[in-house]
Amino acid sequence: MTRARGSALARALPALLVLLVLAAMPVRHPTRVFAAERDPRGPHELFFAEGTTREGYHEYLCLANGAGSEVTVGLEYMLEAGEPWAATVIIPALSRATVDVNAEVGPGHDVSVRAHSDSPFTAERPVYFGEGGSAGSSCAGGVPAASETWYFAEGYTGAGFREYICVQNPGASGAVVEAELCDGSGVVGTAGLEVPPRSRGTIDVGAVVGEGREVAARVRSTNGVPVVAERSMYFDSPGFHGGHCSAGLPLAASRFYFAEGSTRPGYQEYICVFNPGGAQVTVDAELLLDDGTSLRQQLTVPAGARRTLDVNAAVGPGRDVSAVLTSEGTFCAERPMYSRPPAVEDGHCSEGILVASRSWVFAEGTTRAGFRPLVCIGNPGDAAAEVTVEFLSDSAAVPVTVQVPARARSTVDPVNVLGTGRDFSTLVESTRPVVAERVQYCEEGSAYSGAHCAAGDNTWERGRFGDVRAYLNTYGEYAQSDLDDFERFDAAVLDPYDYPDESFSSTLIDRGTFVMAYIDVGEAEDVRHYWSEVQKHPEVILAENPDWPGCYYADVNNPEWHRIILEHEIPYLESLGSLDGLCLDMVDVVDAYPQLKPGMVSLMREIREWYPGLLLMPNRGFAVLPEMLPYIDAFKYEELSSRYDFDSASYVYEEDEGEQAVLSEALDRKDVPVMVLDHLETVPPDNTMASNDWYNCAEVAERTGGRFAWYANSVDQDRPYWLFIDYR
Repeated sequence: MTRARGSALARALPALLVLLVLAAMPVRHPTRVFAAERDPRGPHELFFAEGTTREGYHEYLCLANGAGSEVTVGLEYMLEAGEPWAATVIIPALSRATVDVNAEVGPGHDVSVRAHSDSPFTAERPVYFGEGGSAGSSCAGGVPAASETWYFAEGYTGAGFREYICVQNPGASGAVVEAELCDGSGVVGTAGLEVPPRSRGTIDVGAVVGEGREVAARVRSTNGVPVVAERSMYFDSPGFHGGHCSAGLPLAASRFYFAEGSTRPGYQEYICVFNPGGAQVTVDAELLLDDGTSLRQQLTVPAGARRTLDVNAAVGPGRDVSAVLTSEGTFCAERPMYSRPPAVEDGHCSEGILVASRSWVFAEGTTRAGFRPLVCIGNPGDAAAEVTVEFLSDSAAVPVTVQVPARARSTVDPVNVLGTGRDFSTLVESTRPVVAERVQYCEEGSAYSGAHCAAGDNTWERGRFGDVRAYLNTYGEYAQSDLDDFERFDAAVLDPYDYPDESFSSTLIDRGTFVMAYIDVGEAEDVRHYWSEVQKHPEVILAENPDWPGCYYADVNNPEWHRIILEHEIPYLESLGSLDGLCLDMVDVVDAYPQLKPGMVSLMREIREWYPGLLLMPNRGFAVLPEMLPYIDAFKYEELSSRYDFDSASYVYEEDEGEQAVLSEALDRKDVPVMVLDHLETVPPDNTMASNDWYNCAEVAERTGGRFAWYANSVDQDRPYWLFIDYR
């Protein structure tokens, strides 16, 4: 089992200048590994695949700024043909801005959008349409990254229903896209589409599968060019008039949430589940009601098929409903809703929410004449949550606080807080992780008709890894004089316990280096701030780590250990200095104790839910990497090539093809940067092993197509400087 120890446990060696000569070794520079230019801090980006300014359609972009200073956002419009063009919008502090896309690009276009900024923001895209009996509206939040794969659980081509899959290619190379369409028995049709660079294309699903099909979809870029996909539906059928739209899900997962849902008069709610895997899955649906009670339903979904849950039939009429879907396998889910008189006639649909969060933001919202917005909050936890909802309007925040009972749902009506005639964005802050969606109805007196819904954005404040090539991993007593050396790296994994003062990490961040704080999530260490809490709950200890005295394997299945990490250790790390994220060590405790796998995955999810603004980078943990993937932003691969063998007290070169295969499959599902840490002799430096390690890292990066950064030091976590690393 690997171990990265802080200076409180081992005396770090002084900084070394290690000279490495690669005279006899050919040097390859694989694509996506060592680029000529880089920006380690990537831009905040949001993508919208769908959008149109055809006759009868009116498209807007709503952009929100929850920060205390103005934000400049660039907009890149990508049409069905021709060159894209750009625009810029400034969002005032604590406010929102609205862009009329029809006015920007002119009539008669299908349009995708890339919104980008150096500062955090969020965005949504409402579209209002008046096309005969399908008059209505739709809305979707921006997608934070392109992907090679997208999944859709909903889809229908029955009489009067039209379904389209919209594909955006924001890259510089053409994308070759294939859509597999699946009903209750499996694949029933396949469609191909070529999407030129910086443009969009559309698949007419009905033309592929024919009329009367309930279909899910798997959309893949077969030539490896990442794309963005949304699915829009329009309906003019007895009892169903309007349209809705949802972004795809970039990966299947074992848990999804929905905050909105209603079976009040005129509303029909469904939950659609798609199983893109190769084995049957059983999905448990817990339906959380507005009176604090809940009901459970179960769906068995064959491989490659979809199933639909009729929520009205499950809970009865007159209920407001949130939902939690879980499975031992992975799946995808959406929640379509259809409404008719006495409700507003239309429909809306939302993709499943991967994680609950203590922070949400919505860009769209208005209380203009005829508009009725609602903020829906679901609490999937076992304790009540105090939720503060702030409406940002005209650079002022208007707050309201509500109590949401455990495993229940509540609704906030902005009209009761703001009155009428206000455009606004919304910030939701909670004492415990919750899920949030905003639904908006266009009632009599509105300039438009219909209803739309969107989930909140819980990633808007989180940093984005850009081109990270040079990274440092070291623990030891740091000094202010180290800053000039450390800023040469794009990212640094450091132990906050060793900072000289609170300004150390913030200075490094201001100089452009990502700071990832070390935290041990698989062991309890007797030198850590939380140790007194461990002594109160000795049941969280399993056994002492024989290689590191004072370190004890933790029972990661125990809720008390989760509480210690979430409520004690992470807040203490934040108090020691600024940080961009967490490097989570000893995830591979599950190798020694396989029974801890569920608890480790749950802990990773809970950290993501409690701290949505932090980047998460687990160290190793290959046995649970597929399950952790939805919750992480990077992966640390300690001992890719060389490691310290405690039995022989020596460094050995040893690759693990099984680990590399797991990582390669994970990178196919989600493109995250990989930070490699090998261990070797540094006094004197073992240049041969170092060159072999670096070269092997480049080969693995080329083979997997991943974004790798390499570093090596001794098992004591010293800080050598290797001349062949491309420092900033």
